[in-house]
Amino acid sequence: MKFNIVGLEDSFGSHRFSNNDILKELESHSRKSDCIDFVWWVEKIFTKPEWSDKAEELRTKPWFGVMHVPLLTPNWAMYSQNDISSIYFSKKWREALKTCRGIIVLSEHMKRQLNAVYPWLNVFYLKHPIGRNNTSFNYKEYEKKPTILMVGAWLRNFDSFLDLDFNVEKKILLNTYAEGYLRDVYSKYSINILSRSREVTCINFLEDEEYDNIFTRSLIFLDLHETSANNAVCECLSFSVPFVATRHPAIEEYVGSEYPLFLDKIDVNTISNSQVLSAHKYLSGLHSLRNELDLTHFIKGVKEIYKKIF
Repeated sequence: MKFNIVGLEDSFGSHRFSNNDILKELESHSRKSDCIDFVWWVEKIFTKPEWSDKAEELRTKPWFGVMHVPLLTPNWAMYSQNDISSIYFSKKWREALKTCRGIIVLSEHMKRQLNAVYPWLNVFYLKHPIGRNNTSFNYKEYEKKPTILMVGAWLRNFDSFLDLDFNVEKKILLNTYAEGYLRDVYSKYSINILSRSREVTCINFLEDEEYDNIFTRSLIFLDLHETSANNAVCECLSFSVPFVATRHPAIEEYVGSEYPLFLDKIDVNTISNSQVLSAHKYLSGLHSLRNELDLTHFIKGVKEIYKKIF
């Protein structure tokens, strides 16, 4: 593969399994060429002013890239590079589509949506890659002190989490970008307000070992307003950590429609330890789906797409 990776120098956070790790691996399997651009975060190029020149350049050269933001993201949740609604009205976007050889998305659900809007566009689907380690759900520790953990901020339903009447410890793990999102989207919440709540423990950035420790001893809460590929879902699958979530086509693609803890199947306020253990065992058995999250599987997929479109 020969292309220039747009976004290689960006910072996508210091956490493990960040997008930077994906791009470094992709760089090691390709040769640099200014003739073709591979754009890791397409939405950012056409929404952020600092990328205006690159958006202009894409109108004049062949390129392909990855789109991350679900097309049905609610308007109130769109901000910065996630404001996908503004792309449709962008002249640069419409012109750049003429030189676009293909778009990669991270769920079949989003592929169908994008093809409905642009039926002539080459749209390809690959699962979001995530690294592996030997960490797994620690049921014994969960059983000793049941905890329900909300990870992340974007597109999360904070109201449903805070309204839980579940007799376990509630924790929220937020990254450094969460304060702005909470302020702009959930004006009634902020990290300070959440931290003062008697019912919720608010946790900021953790090092990998600390993160693994709390993540693998908790039931993860993922009531999402919309999604395509969610990092927390990928981590839960990779580590066999049970989670409760909105039933959504994109999540079903990652863990199957029979996953036992979708919110339309259970009442999270009365969930039992045996149900949590059952979900852990279910995720542990998804070997083929877990293999699709391997970074080498993603790189192989990009190579196959590259051969088709160039």
